[in-house]
Amino acid sequence: MKSKRTTAKRLVPVFLSLVALILAMTGVAVALPQPSTRPSPPLTVKETMELVHITSYRMTLVPLDELCYADDPAARAYIDACSEMARAARRLAVAARERFGKNAPADLPPLDLNLAKTAREGTDELQQMDDPYMKILPACKVEEKGDAAVVRLPGGTIAAHARKTNGVWKINFPEVSGGVEHTGTIPNVPEPQSTLKAYRGLAKIDLDLERELLAGKFKTTDEFAAERQRRQHQLMQEIAPEPAAPASQP
Repeated sequence: MKSKRTTAKRLVPVFLSLVALILAMTGVAVALPQPSTRPSPPLTVKETMELVHITSYRMTLVPLDELCYADDPAARAYIDACSEMARAARRLAVAARERFGKNAPADLPPLDLNLAKTAREGTDELQQMDDPYMKILPACKVEEKGDAAVVRLPGGTIAAHARKTNGVWKINFPEVSGGVEHTGTIPNVPEPQSTLKAYRGLAKIDLDLERELLAGKFKTTDEFAAERQRRQHQLMQEIAPEPAAPASQP
């Protein structure tokens, strides 16, 4: 992302590749604020945009359909698959914390998350990391009219539209997605269906593990976490096998 671009594309978050997603789900990720039991106040349009970007670093943090909408079928399919993955991870988090308590893997989604607090603290952290999106967003202006809103970059260019549904602001996903609904997020696999298959596969892994935890399988957190990572890696190998190493020269 070039820092001197002046179009709305400057405000497009870069959604994680699935390789990075696996790392994020197994602990190598941007640090996140601790969960809070305080009720979340309704998010503003800017807070919603901040949270959408934060979830591009931790895609199971909040189901995407709670933050975004889309009229485009491809974008809708992406939102649905990503949200399915996030909800499955949350169910697994509940089961793991019931089973292991404080020893449950830290990379599982936090529960009772205060969304406004997460948006604020995540924004502060990403600004310290010189994230270009979070540097631009504070200078944007929001124009609200009833249940619709427009976010404008400095200078007036429209960055995104928002829509309020049942009192909740949601962002038009294709305007902030960077086109992932059409290209996918798997390196060297520039099409969306493999990405959707991966998200749904990750959801199935977590739902299977939830059932197994509730049935008494896995004696330790380490055993559980290792099995989850093994299944995730196996899934990615099936969808996007790693290229074979070049043969050594005699």
